[in-house]
Amino acid sequence: MKLSELLRRECIEVHSTADDKALALCEIARLAKECDALKNVSEETILDAFQDRETLGSTAFGDGVAIPHCRVRDVKDFVVGLMTIPQGAE
Repeated sequence: MKLSELLRRECIEVHSTADDKALALCEIARLAKECDALKNVSEETILDAFQDRETLGSTAFGDGVAIPHCRVRDVKDFVVGLMTIPQGAE
């Protein structure tokens, strides 16, 4: 399967102005909530799942790349989004 087949159009944001990890995760949770697969999950639950995952270890690779990810109870679909932050985020 190709990444382009998994990417959800409603979960894409280019030129985000988030300037730190906390704000970036909030925006990612907001974007994820737009997906039909997560319609029965609150934005807060999604954000909590991202934050819980980050406490296990950063999802940043370096060179300005991170792949925040998490599992949400009772969600079976795979949701992939994309966000760019031109100025970067701490």
